[in-house]
Amino acid sequence: MKIRFGTMAATGIAVLALATAALAFPAQPANPLGLTPAQKEKITAINKKARAEVAAVQMGTGKREEKTAKIAQLTRKYDDDAMAVLTPTQRAKVQARRQARLKQIQQILAVQKTLTPQQKAKAQAINARIGAKARKIQSDPKLSDAQKRAQYMALQKEQQAAELAILTNKQRAALPK
Repeated sequence: MKIRFGTMAATGIAVLALATAALAFPAQPANPLGLTPAQKEKITAINKKARAEVAAVQMGTGKREEKTAKIAQLTRKYDDDAMAVLTPTQRAKVQARRQARLKQIQQILAVQKTLTPQQKAKAQAINARIGAKARKIQSDPKLSDAQKRAQYMALQKEQQAAELAILTNKQRAALPK
């Protein structure tokens, strides 16, 4: 599992999208799309290959912009591959979920625009701290994928709490429910 922390830090905008993930994505059923075992197997294989290729790009040399473009290209390719495994009904569910997520992201970006310079500085410090912890987890060869995933989830909750703490009540109220 690869979680990217701090990808928006360079723009000077606080990264609240990750911090609000738990708000934006309440607990989902174990199989919300109703995947068959064969579909799960195919999609798992696609995801495994995608993670390996994305990790290779992230760890490789090159300019950040080139890496970002390559990762976007890989993401589109593997998304297309995974969507091809789904039935029309399942693809419609995915599209509906994506539209809902897009609306949530727009709400989060609207809140980001209201951050004060002090809030932005605090958010960037949080982001740097969490990013350093994520890189340490990612590079720890002693951790299994399951252990890394658990630590990333804990890190996400830590970042969420820290970032929500710097928001005003009005800003928190404007976040997706």
